Amino acid sequence: MFSFLNKSDDAAKNNDRRKKNRNQIQHTLLVRFNGDKLQFGKITDISPEGLGFSYNSNWQKFVDRTLEIDLFDCLHGKVLERLPIRVVRNKTDSRKIGGQPLIIMNNGASFENLSDDQEKILDFFIDQYSLEQ
Repeated sequence: MFSFLNKSDDAAKNNDRRKKNRNQIQHTLLVRFNGDKLQFGKITDISPEGLGFSYNSNWQKFVDRTLEIDLFDCLHGKVLERLPIRVVRNKTDSRKIGGQPLIIMNNGASFENLSDDQEKILDFFIDQYSLEQ
């Protein structure tokens, strides 16, 4: 197992920087990375302060430490674009699916310098897509 910050899961939980509740999100809301080609990741949890997400590193490039992402509803086509984030934790997880090795990147990120409009729309997305309503 490889971790950029070399923290165990327990240590990461104890050092959680988010003060607001993490919400589980409907599976139709994805992280979209912009680049040479569209790439997507699964949101594992989200709060107004940040999010957890994972993606298949065999198919997608490793994300930078700071980048802009979109939140994309693949069912209805709604999108919240260009959210600046800073990756604060990433860890690889190796699995076999169908006999093939698969490397999943699990990331924790904080939202950075959101505009007032982005914060309002992010709150709307969290309310609309949260499974804990």
